[in-house]
Amino acid sequence: HMIGLHSLTHPTDLAERVDSEQEQEYLKNKSDLETMTGKELVAVSYPCGSYNHFTISLMKKIGMRVGFKTDMTPGQNQFLDIPRKSVGNLILEQEHFE
Repeated sequence: HMIGLHSLTHPTDLAERVDSEQEQEYLKNKSDLETMTGKELVAVSYPCGSYNHFTISLMKKIGMRVGFKTDMTPGQNQFLDIPRKSVGNLILEQEHFE
């Protein structure tokens, strides 16, 4: 298992937040989790898949090596927006077929 960043307060509209708010969300989240685990964190999963160009540059700046989206569209940033299926979407898909 890997523990990674997911923001401090889980804003679902992170991409719409000003840069300084994004920075506060992720820096505090990173600091708290690294203090709790004693490990350097290198992964992030964007809340509700909400991120923008600033978010990606911030992730690079704070040492994130991998980042996960909530959909399967190809990412533009190689390792910082890796496509994946959202658990919530999988549950909805399963209910649709029952």
